[in-house]
Amino acid sequence: MSSRVTLDEILAAREDRARRQGEMLSHGLPLLSFTLNTPGDIKDSPAIRRFFAVWLDRIREALGGKIVEEKARYPKTGPEYLAALRGDARGIKRICVAIEESRPAGRLLDLDVIGTEGTSLSRTGLGFPERKCLICGKPGRACGAGQRHSYKALTEKAGALIRGYLVERDAERLGEKATNALIREVHVTPKPGLVDENNSGSHGDMDLSLMEKSARALTPYFMQCVRIGMETASLLPEESFPPLREAGKEAEKAMFAATGGVNTHKGAVYLFGILLGAVGRLWKPEGLPAPEAFLMEAGRIAEKAVKEDLNEIARLPEGSLTAGQRIYRQYGLAGARGEAAAGFPALRETVLPYLAAHRGEEDAYVRVLLRIIARGTDTNLIARGGKEGADRAVKAAEDLLEKGEPRRAEIEALDQEFIRQNLSPGGSADLLALALFCEELRRSK
Repeated sequence: MSSRVTLDEILAAREDRARRQGEMLSHGLPLLSFTLNTPGDIKDSPAIRRFFAVWLDRIREALGGKIVEEKARYPKTGPEYLAALRGDARGIKRICVAIEESRPAGRLLDLDVIGTEGTSLSRTGLGFPERKCLICGKPGRACGAGQRHSYKALTEKAGALIRGYLVERDAERLGEKATNALIREVHVTPKPGLVDENNSGSHGDMDLSLMEKSARALTPYFMQCVRIGMETASLLPEESFPPLREAGKEAEKAMFAATGGVNTHKGAVYLFGILLGAVGRLWKPEGLPAPEAFLMEAGRIAEKAVKEDLNEIARLPEGSLTAGQRIYRQYGLAGARGEAAAGFPALRETVLPYLAAHRGEEDAYVRVLLRIIARGTDTNLIARGGKEGADRAVKAAEDLLEKGEPRRAEIEALDQEFIRQNLSPGGSADLLALALFCEELRRSK
């Protein structure tokens, strides 16, 4: 794709579009013609198609049930969309102008509304101002006629608008998907020792409502992590880590403020921050690679910092150690940090392959959680029940899995046993949430 077009090809495309517009006007309804005002001789590329598709979704949403017939084409001269619409042409034109004016990148949209008599409605005829120049913001027609700006300046500005719009839109979308993954995870039921729709597990200070509130408080942080990854993409992976860590400290404050001091998602703040930073680093206007690629990139971001942190633990006095540091010194388990530094092997080797093989099965997420627990790397279990309690939890998960696919009643019984022993595989729950995020990205590619 991205081949250059000639003036003759552009003129021929306009004639063909006018012919097809005439055919669709046979409905006796107003017509919308949507194309892009992209200067230069490259009118079609993966980024241009994504930009067009995102705006087309917004247009369809705004027009609601007005669409009677629609046709989209993707020739080398640029994407085209035609739709016959119910309603008053002037009202439709007002909707289109509002869409064009909603974002700076809307300047690249050409939303032409054609009345039933075959005449295009003008913006100025409805009392709207003339469209502005891409470069200077003055009336665009005068700048175009006077050729006041260079071809290079115009094409660079259009490219920057396309990229900037997709950057902001994708950062928002990815942040929202991360939040939704945390909310979906808490609703997976039953989950041994964890908050779910049945109970609060081994967490007397938490419930579904609090977990959802916490997840939503983290949305701005998730968006910020994607942007940090994008902004540091030209640096070495490990250079993305310090700004991500600083953002994570602020996110923890937002979490505690939302939950009244309850630690609902501290592990998820760390893991999602690194993963979303990796997503940002690998982001391109045309889309994202497969989840395995940014899982490995997350490892490259975290590896150096995690090694330094773990080496530092050996030098710390015993009385100053956190629970996680004490567990690492005693048992060599690095927990969430170790998973991140290794590129999330639990997800790549166990979780995502299992979910791909059992797509659509009702209890797949419950069963895959048991597989994560059975890996024996969840330091939350040790923090709650000591090494002996953690070993019992791992053995119980292994025993259920050895029988085949465990039944829901068996998992509910294990939930009650974990609650009795005050065990909570919180690290495993975080990995499940990451898996839900990766799964959603793969599905939406």
